[in-house]
Amino acid sequence: MEAKIQELIDTIDEAIAKWDKAIPDIEKDFYANVLRLVKQLELKGDDIKKTVANLRLMNRIKSDLDSALYTKRYLREVDAFMKYFEKVEKIQSEYFAESFKDFDKPAIWNEIKKQTIEDVVESLTASDISTLVVQPVADLIRDDVMNGSSWSNMVKSLEKLIESKSGLDSPLKRYSSQIVTDAINQYAAQYNNTITDDLGLQWYQYVGSLVKHSRPFCRSLVAKRWVNVAEFPTIVQGKIDGKQVPKNARTGLPDGMIPGTNAQTLKTYRGGYRCNHLFIAVDDAIVPEAVKRKFAESFGK
Repeated sequence: MEAKIQELIDTIDEAIAKWDKAIPDIEKDFYANVLRLVKQLELKGDDIKKTVANLRLMNRIKSDLDSALYTKRYLREVDAFMKYFEKVEKIQSEYFAESFKDFDKPAIWNEIKKQTIEDVVESLTASDISTLVVQPVADLIRDDVMNGSSWSNMVKSLEKLIESKSGLDSPLKRYSSQIVTDAINQYAAQYNNTITDDLGLQWYQYVGSLVKHSRPFCRSLVAKRWVNVAEFPTIVQGKIDGKQVPKNARTGLPDGMIPGTNAQTLKTYRGGYRCNHLFIAVDDAIVPEAVKRKFAESFGK
């Protein structure tokens, strides 16, 4: 069972790492395509002419920016990433089949799966990325054309906006990495939740890789490891084994946690945006007796 959990963690980490590795080449393609589009603008010396022709061209460029990003290379990477969803589901199914004799995949999962995958593809190829990545490029071009700005300065600004440089992530790197990290971890969490709700399981392990920027909430829960569902109401408030982790003053939740997270959604949203950890259901027979005694003493169960 532990081997399956580690395989799941490794598979999720691999999916995210492969996406991040592909980003530099995608950024270069995007920048080169945008440069080809703006090279059509009429110039006077180094300045962009404020002409009707340039204003009309600006609108055509804006409509072509999605295609400038969503190249064959980009769409191949989206397809490659989405294949990991099947791998994650397969590993989890094997884990549950080995761990629980009553395991049977609920029929509702197929519809949850279909809608989740459609939402992820939409986020990566239209709604979220278009708003967060493509629109700022369109805004920059529009402002420079409307103001008759310097061509060379516009090109430098576009490169700075589109490509990650000197340790500064581009909007594409920043937002797409968040989307893929959240998507595959929440997919695994949703599958886990669907099965555990069906089986009525009570005990979980909190698992996943710790990195330099892991939040105190996740570090504390990984160290705790064994969690009973009855602890969720206090854990979601940041109290872990009687110790309080840092909270966000605005949301009242542990730092980094998605606003609105509660005891019911904790298994899905976990530590928040870009959280790479999971609550994995376990048979209470493998939970150490000392852990169960401590839980019983604290919760009177």
